Amino acid sequence: HSGRDWQGRMTRRLTERLNLTANQQMRVKAIFKEARDQNRPMAAQLRDERMALRNAVKTDSLAQIDQITGSNAALNAKVEANHVKTMAKIYSILTPDQKAKFDSAFGHGGRAREAKGV
Repeated sequence: HSGRDWQGRMTRRLTERLNLTANQQMRVKAIFKEARDQNRPMAAQLRDERMALRNAVKTDSLAQIDQITGSNAALNAKVEANHVKTMAKIYSILTPDQKAKFDSAFGHGGRAREAKGV
């Protein structure tokens, strides 16, 4: 699935669960677009690193594996930070009632429960 598909599904899910206004929906879409634009170069780099890691495994290059996995960990941390910042931006445009619903539906940062479709 593309990032755009995920963002559309997430916008619909937020709209349904939190009863977002039309203005909030537009703002959420803009926030997701900004996040997608920020993550695009990192996604390409992560793909390149995965390919390099496969090659390092095939050539038994342990030093290269250490280097790539270290770089990969740092990059994954940046992607995770962008995700959390995106959710913080969305949270900031919610009403108090919507924030309570958000906390209930997506609590603890959202990742695990979000993946289960809660």
